Amino acid sequence: MTNIKDLIVNSIPAKKVTDKSKNCLTNLQAIKSKLAENSLIELRLGFEENEFRSRDDVKSLITVIKEKFHDRLSLYKHSCLTRICIGWRLPNFALGPILQEVIPLLLIEPVRITHIQLILNDYPWIPEETLIRIVSWHTLECLDLRSIRLRVRAPLKHHISSSTSRTTTSCSSSSSSPSSLPMPTTRHNKFLHQLIQHQQQYQQQDREDTPPNSNNANSAKDDGDDGRVWEQANIVNIVPYVSLSVKTLKLMNCGINRHHVTKLCEYIRIRMHGLKELSLRQNFTLDGGYHDLLALPCIKSLDLSLCDLEETDGYLVSSGMLKRENKNLERLSLAGNYRLSNAIPDIVRSAASLLNEVDCSFCGVNSGSQREVFDILAEFPDCAIKTFRMQGIMLSDIEGLAHCVRKNSSLCHLIVDNPRSTYSISLEGADQIRKAIKSNYSIKTLSFNVIPSQSLEEISKEIEFWLELNRCGRKALLQTNNSDRLWSIILSRGAMSDDCNILFWLLKHGAMNFT
Repeated sequence: MTNIKDLIVNSIPAKKVTDKSKNCLTNLQAIKSKLAENSLIELRLGFEENEFRSRDDVKSLITVIKEKFHDRLSLYKHSCLTRICIGWRLPNFALGPILQEVIPLLLIEPVRITHIQLILNDYPWIPEETLIRIVSWHTLECLDLRSIRLRVRAPLKHHISSSTSRTTTSCSSSSSSPSSLPMPTTRHNKFLHQLIQHQQQYQQQDREDTPPNSNNANSAKDDGDDGRVWEQANIVNIVPYVSLSVKTLKLMNCGINRHHVTKLCEYIRIRMHGLKELSLRQNFTLDGGYHDLLALPCIKSLDLSLCDLEETDGYLVSSGMLKRENKNLERLSLAGNYRLSNAIPDIVRSAASLLNEVDCSFCGVNSGSQREVFDILAEFPDCAIKTFRMQGIMLSDIEGLAHCVRKNSSLCHLIVDNPRSTYSISLEGADQIRKAIKSNYSIKTLSFNVIPSQSLEEISKEIEFWLELNRCGRKALLQTNNSDRLWSIILSRGAMSDDCNILFWLLKHGAMNFT
């Protein structure tokens, strides 16, 4: 006879486990399994929901690192782990242990972490000491910090005021017995004087670094273990501790303004001589400092996209490039600054002979500025730009685009499409672009989106045919001293194409040049 208890238990529906939660749990288990085997390449935490359900999950991860991962390291003297990425979906109970225990446990020899990414949106401020331990790892090459504010000890004025109040209280409480008070010595007075001087210098520096009308209401009021108050600081304060091996530094959405830019450039110029790429993306209050950024001698790539720059900012960027203090700068991104519209032609003109890549996508470029940009790229002598992006425009100057393609011999990639909309062009305009590409041996990518139609299909195919020829190396046919080895490379590229007409064209025209 069936037990009543069994009937009741079996009638209760089983708790449904969603695929999403199952995948998240499997992700953490897979990380721990690979760490135990010393086969993990990238530690990626905080990008999935419900990845850590309790503090026990964090403790188990720490245990695996201490007991299994470290044992494997001591045995094999080698680690596959090279990247650490921490996301914003970490629960509050896991954030502290991950930053203060898990990451430091992984930053040991012979582990060679080359990439660290911290994206901590809407999280409390990170203690400065915690972040210093992370960013100073000596094998680090790429440091990506996003939406981070520092938590630092307050200036010494809090110590002075508190110690003064305690001294006053002590004096008042023992006023009945003045003989019990210690007499101030000359040495004590000298030390106090130096302390006050140091305090005044700190306050002066703090005033210089704080922008006008700044809101200090964000200062923390909780005391530390030693009685000092915690305060908020900008991420730039951490730069002096960043590893000298870092080649890419990204400080995105970190509240950086022109006052911080001056300090940042000073730190980079003094010690970070190997830095090649700097990104200040999504710092909406820059409002200056562009000359200092463009003058950094070591930077090859500068990203100022989505910084809400205005037209006056664009002219400042243009004048900063004209001074040519940084001969190594190759790439500049200003994408997403829609208020730069009228300043874009000046920026392109300044960058034409200096940079290899310019990105001014979604910068509100109107039809007038669009025409100026195409004319600059077509007519500027010794133009050096190889990649130019101006996405998000409504292409209105087809003739200017064709003229640019026909005249410019430096451009390899020209992207002027609009991912958000399409537009129609005439058959005459499409034919102008086809003829221009046919006479251009350098351009490999030309992207402009149009409304597909049967009449334009054949022209579009022919445009892609000439672009594919250029990607195979058609430019070598212009040279008279080609070697057989170079020609074989061109033919091998052509043979990999799906279009047999490309290989036939290369064989036909190559024979004319090499016979």
